[in-house]
Amino acid sequence: MSTPRLSVVLPLGDHRGLAVASVRAWVGQNLPAASYEVVAVDDRRERRHTPRVRETLRANDLFVVNARASEIELYQAGADAARGEILLFTESHAVPAPETGAALLRYLDRTGAPAATLRSAHIPRGALARLEALVGQVARAERPEARWWAGVSLRGFAVRHSLFRELGGFRTELERYAETALAIEMDRRGLRAEEVADALVHHGDCAGPGELEPALLGLGRGRRAYLEAGPVALVEPYVGGSDPRTRALIDSGLARELCTALAQSIVTAHGGRAWGADLAALLRWAPVALAGAAGASLPLRLRARLVFWWCAVPWGDADRHLARFRRAWSRVETCGEIEHLARRALPPPASPRDPLRFVPTEADDTDLVAFHYPEKDEGGSFRWTEPAALWRLALSPGHYRARLRFSPPPSDPRLRLYLNGRVVRPTIEPGSPGALTFSLPAAVLRATGEQRLVLLSAPFRPGDGGSTDGRTLGIAVRSLDLVRV
Repeated sequence: MSTPRLSVVLPLGDHRGLAVASVRAWVGQNLPAASYEVVAVDDRRERRHTPRVRETLRANDLFVVNARASEIELYQAGADAARGEILLFTESHAVPAPETGAALLRYLDRTGAPAATLRSAHIPRGALARLEALVGQVARAERPEARWWAGVSLRGFAVRHSLFRELGGFRTELERYAETALAIEMDRRGLRAEEVADALVHHGDCAGPGELEPALLGLGRGRRAYLEAGPVALVEPYVGGSDPRTRALIDSGLARELCTALAQSIVTAHGGRAWGADLAALLRWAPVALAGAAGASLPLRLRARLVFWWCAVPWGDADRHLARFRRAWSRVETCGEIEHLARRALPPPASPRDPLRFVPTEADDTDLVAFHYPEKDEGGSFRWTEPAALWRLALSPGHYRARLRFSPPPSDPRLRLYLNGRVVRPTIEPGSPGALTFSLPAAVLRATGEQRLVLLSAPFRPGDGGSTDGRTLGIAVRSLDLVRV
């Protein structure tokens, strides 16, 4: 049997009822039968379409089974089994035009290009599908030419087999971001993948949130994994930063510590006029305390799901629907980033440079909950907290005297401190309103070596005084110094 020139790699998951139509269109291309093969890859999650797909495939096509594999693992399995000189990755909910394969091969023969993308039209499947199509059109119009790699999609991406192997194939841990990562590697080598206008696939866009959200979650998980794998100097110029959440912000144990302190403050009225801010913070952190990452993403998922259904109604302003739809799209991607963070263990708090001096601007972000980015003024470096914040301290058990240096806001911060769930009674240093001293008894410190200091304060909003800073702040923390007693 002669080696085919083109291998069409076609995972059968997420077929949206179009798997058989897609396979039938690929085996019916206006190409000599021996010049190409269809590599259908099945995960065995849904077997109703399998017999019909097998019946539709030709004798020289391949049917590969990779049970329970993720979507990108199916693509990689298909590429591993493919025999063609050119790999064409596509989707089982994308139906090609009869001339698509021939147009692609003509383009690659004429130009000698290392890769190419297919042009896509859209199969009407409802209002949500129309919005998904519009998002793609707007993104394409806004995309600078130098960012061609951001437009690479597995609905139609062809690459020479030798180059695919040279690049290491798909990084399957990146899920739906793997094709973008592969395109970025091409760009680093000075290579491009242009669109072939005559090579067309008709894409079945999502008819409902249940079809759209899994892909967006996978995209968010993969993008966060790509950024964390780094190196930062190489990846951030391409894709920018990520959602500012850290593993600490979705940790149920840390959230429970915060909620315990907030509840104590409310019940005992230690917060005074700040009880409203305490209650708001309690409501914010309670879902995380109860369900961890799922609680952190729940408000985003609910808001996005409501927007998706609202945008599916036939009335309303089309431009506003599109803007809302794009924001909801972004929220679901953020939920994917949260899911990626949840897979990582919370590291122990980092040891300070000086064993008894803690500086928030030098602390790891996973040691801080609800602290803002580092800033600097004439007094040195500091971090603003939110009205409810937590600081993880690597401190061995013992009896200590502590001194907290901070800059209070213009109004009374009503500062309250809790260490490991116990109320701390600070004393303001005479003549120094920005310094508090307090005792840390050995009985309060945990034998694990991780201590948790909760800082509660009345909210300070710079915007109320005419500032352009729209944040809600607590206090500006500079350092925490300890002396062993």
